[in-house]
This record gives sequence, structure tokens and C-alpha cells, in this order.
Amino acid sequence: MTKKVLQVVTNDLVGDQRVNRASLTLHEEGYDVLLLGRKKKGSQDLLPRKYHTKRLQLWFEKGPFFYLEFNIRIFFYMLKSDFQYIHSNDLDTLLASFLYTRFKNKFLIYDSHEFFTGLPELENRNFVRKIWSNLEKYLLPKVQNFITVNSSLANLFEQTYGLKKPIVVRNLPIKKDNFIEQKKIEKPIIVLYQGAINKDRGIESMVKAMRFLPDFYQLYLIGEGDLSENIKKLIESENAQEKVKMFGMVAFEKLHEITIKAHMGLSLENPMHLNYKISSPNKIYDYIQAGLPVLASKVPETEKLKNEFSCIKLVESPILGRDLASEIKTICENPDLYKLMFENTLLASQILCWQNEKKILLDVYKNAV
Repeated sequence: MTKKVLQVVTNDLVGDQRVNRASLTLHEEGYDVLLLGRKKKGSQDLLPRKYHTKRLQLWFEKGPFFYLEFNIRIFFYMLKSDFQYIHSNDLDTLLASFLYTRFKNKFLIYDSHEFFTGLPELENRNFVRKIWSNLEKYLLPKVQNFITVNSSLANLFEQTYGLKKPIVVRNLPIKKDNFIEQKKIEKPIIVLYQGAINKDRGIESMVKAMRFLPDFYQLYLIGEGDLSENIKKLIESENAQEKVKMFGMVAFEKLHEITIKAHMGLSLENPMHLNYKISSPNKIYDYIQAGLPVLASKVPETEKLKNEFSCIKLVESPILGRDLASEIKTICENPDLYKLMFENTLLASQILCWQNEKKILLDVYKNAV
């Protein structure tokens, strides 16, 4: 009998590559997969996928009523179906998933992409953070099939809650073969940031750096977030409209087409925030898979990659625009250094790919308790 899996996440499914890769892998292994999210007012249409998808339309788009409505809706949706596995992505989907699997005696796979109570958005919101923290303290010790995205997070969960260390399934991209030729620095030089346009990700410094770079440099910003409108205003105030292009949200099926056009990738999260300090940004793996040398914040997981593959240059974050411009020029205007870093991305891309990592996920399902 085909085993039914419900993957559940609170986003609109457009840009979430991790849930897509997991769903696709399970589908290819013979599981009957439904990926469930929500549809926001500005959500793009989904492109066809091999597995099933569903997006709920809710009354609320954010805040406590959104989380309450979403969990109530998905709980009753689960009850109407007969899912053997619930794959709960992050703490904001865990309560309903936990209750359903306990009530129906099904398998719960909890997939934590971050340390939820360490999100920058919860800073200075002590009451809200306490609610999430209490929920985490209550639920996590009861989760038996627990995976997360890197060893720093796994160690933190183990130490904070006295858990058995979660299994690490890194958020690696599917291996691509369409950039295996020498990437040359040709004008215009495109510097890329892809990810959420949120605070303390160094995006303001990226825009300000363009003032100190020659006109043949361009900055591509891919993504949306709380700071999108502020960044648009900053671009205008810096008179950088000709040098900075904002793409907004791009479906992950089309993302690689843009990423591969760039010459280097940026990942400048400020490690003053716990989640950024222990992160292994997905964008770095995407950059490497597209053959891009990377300029990244100095944090433990990124240091590991740099020491192993030497396709990353580390900087202290936050960084001023002038200093960032100097770092960008150091890589992009030094042909020997650029060639070496590019060649190292080729080596890294063979190892840091989902084709290697997915075996761990499949073992979690096979051994679920």
C-alpha cells in the first residue's frame, strides 16, 4: 500500500526549495506526497510539480490569529485524510502536526530549519517569544523523528532541551551541470544576493557599496521581505537605479537561470542574532552550485565550508559599504584569485548536492518510530 505523506509549511510554496526537494525525493521513492501551505494575496501561481500541492486561503495573513487559524485548519484537514506521515516544517506547524499524529497514532517527522525562538523578528517581543519558547519546551522532547539543517543547530537543540541530537539533513541544492565551463569575469560584473529582504542581512551595505564600485558592476537582489520598500527608497537615495536590480520573489524553478548569470554571491547576515550566528545559509549552497565565488559573514558553519573547499572569502559583519566594495573588487578584479575560487566551487558542487544528502532523509522515513 502506498504510504501517504503530508508535508506542511506556513509559506506559499513558491520559493521554498527544501520542502520541494524533500517532497520530490519521497515521491520518487513511491510515497504519495501532498505539500500543504497557504496562498497569500500576492502569491504567484505554482508551476506544475510531480507531487500534489494545496494552498489554504486564510482570513489572516500574519500575527497570532494567522498561526492559530492555520493550525486549526490543517488539524481538521489532517483528520479528514489518512496520512501515515506528517512532515512538520518549523515550530509554527508543529502543534497541529503533533496533536494529529498522537491522536491517530501516525508518524511525525519534525524538520526545524532554524532556532525559531531566536528569530530576529522576535527580538523585543518578549511575550510572543515566551509563548513560542514554552511551546518548544513542551513539544520538542516528545518528538522522536527530529531533523535539522546543520550541526550547530543540532547541538543547540540538544543542549537547550536535553534532547537526543537531531539528525542533520543539510539544505543542499540538486546538482546542476550547465555551468561546467570556465566562468570568466566579463562586464557587466554581476554581484548577487538571493534570499529574504529582511533586517540585518547586510542588504543596505550591498546597495551602498555600489557607490564605490565602477559603473560596470551591477547588484541583483532576489527575494522579498519586510525591508523591500525601504531598500527601494535607499536605491533611489543612492542614485543607484541603474546599478541595482530588484527581482522580487522568483520561483525556485526559475531561480538558477538568474543565479548562473552572476559572477559572485553575497551572504552577509549579522551574527549578533543567534539564528544568523548558527545558520548555514541556503543561498551559499545555491551560489556554489552555480559556480559563484562567495563573500560571506564569518560564522561557524560558513567557516567550515571555507576551510574545506576554499571557494568562500569571509568578512566580519556588519560591514560598511566602502569596505564591502573593496572586498568585492579584491575577488572580481584579481583573475588568479577568481579562477582559483571558481575551480573550487566545481569541486564543492560535486559533494554539496541533494543527490548525496537525500539518502539521510530517506533513512529517517524508513526508520521512523
